[in-house]
Amino acid sequence: MVVVNNTGKTLKLVRIGSTEIVLFFEMQPGFKGSIPSSQSKGDYKWLFVEGEFTDGTSIMEFRADFDLKGRREPRTFRVDLRADKTTVEMLN
Repeated sequence: MVVVNNTGKTLKLVRIGSTEIVLFFEMQPGFKGSIPSSQSKGDYKWLFVEGEFTDGTSIMEFRADFDLKGRREPRTFRVDLRADKTTVEMLN
């Protein structure tokens, strides 16, 4: 999983959940990090993202099921955090 803070502001907390839960604290603007994630069991991977800026406002939440049928492991997901929206895409 690749996580990028494109909001231009510091994020106090970002929580990414799926097979496991990953927490980021004090994520600075421009931060880009990569973390391994567990392989899915089945044909779908559920993923959600939520978080909060240091001023107390929330980021736009993201929740989705990704269809993994016919795709090979490993799969990488890119979490793009922006001021107006959060997107997640499956890269491979």
